[in-house]
This record gives sequence, structure tokens and C-alpha cells, in this order.
Amino acid sequence: MATPRPQFSFSAGALSSDSSSPVAGPLRFVVERSLDVPIDGLRVTLAASGGVAPGDPVELALGDEDGVERVFTGSVAEIRPRLGGCAIFCVGTMLALVDLRVSSSYRDTSAGDVVRDLVGQAALSVGEIDDGITLARFAVERRLGAHAQLRRLAERLGYSLFADRLGKVHFRALGAAAGLRAGGAAALAG
Repeated sequence: MATPRPQFSFSAGALSSDSSSPVAGPLRFVVERSLDVPIDGLRVTLAASGGVAPGDPVELALGDEDGVERVFTGSVAEIRPRLGGCAIFCVGTMLALVDLRVSSSYRDTSAGDVVRDLVGQAALSVGEIDDGITLARFAVERRLGAHAQLRRLAERLGYSLFADRLGKVHFRALGAAAGLRAGGAAALAG
């Protein structure tokens, strides 16, 4: 039985490269993703810069002859020249939520609605957002990024806050917290 041949599709700004037409000579892709780190990363080694610039939108799909699947969505953060090409460092979409600094207050609002509002203010796409409990009061302070405040809320509720491979933000209940519904503050206190 023959081993499937790896395939890729990579785009960064105006550069579009894939297995059948490897423009700019991609040599290496490394995706870095962890629930402990708020922003996904992608390191790409190219034989030529291909006109890529900081801020360019980036997508990477990997797979085999049966098809490719997107594994990273973000933007170019840094380009470093190297002998025989360049290294590109890209960051995931969650950077917008990390950078978002706003002041907001919420009354009698579900945790999910708070997340949806801040994700919307960061101009990000919403994935699966669980409503969770109704918060009597919740304040977001400008001095700290929105991601840090939402992550603290997620940890207190037993939720997970993350961006998927398509760049959509998710806020999902884990374990026992999955049984809590909007209005379930009494269950959390008990």
C-alpha cells in the first residue's frame, strides 16, 4: 500500500502557494497551538519572500491527496531575512481580543452574552459560545486586555476560551460546568 503524499495550501497576502505550484518555495510549516497560550502561532520558512508583508492575512491548510484541511488562520506578525529566503512568524486571530482594551459593564447578562459582545468588538468570528450562568454584574476594565478578563471568567466558571483553526472564538463549558445553564448561579454557589 502506497503512503499518501502530503499536500499543502498556503496564502499570505498576495502570495498563494500550494503543492502543485509551490510559489516562494515553502520549506517548513510549524503550527504552535495550546490552550495555555492565548494566541496560536505559525512559523513558515520560505526560499523567497513572495512579497509577504506584516499584517497580511494568512491561511494554511495541510493534508494529503484526499484533500487538505485548514489548520491555521491569522496574520503575518514578523518577517526575518535568512540566507536563501526568509522566516515568517504569524499570529492567530485571538490577538485582536488580547489587544482589545475597553471599559464595559454588564447587568443580569449571561456569561456567553458578555463573550459575544467582546468578541464582536474585537471584530472576530463567533464559534460555539455556551451561555452559562447569568451574571448579576460584570465589569471589563480598559487597563487589562479583554482576553485576560474573559479567560479569568472562563476559569472561574470551569469553561475554556480558545480560537479554532478557522479563527472562530469558542467559550465552552468543561466537565461539571457543562450542566450549568443561564440562570444557574445557585448551582454554582452550592
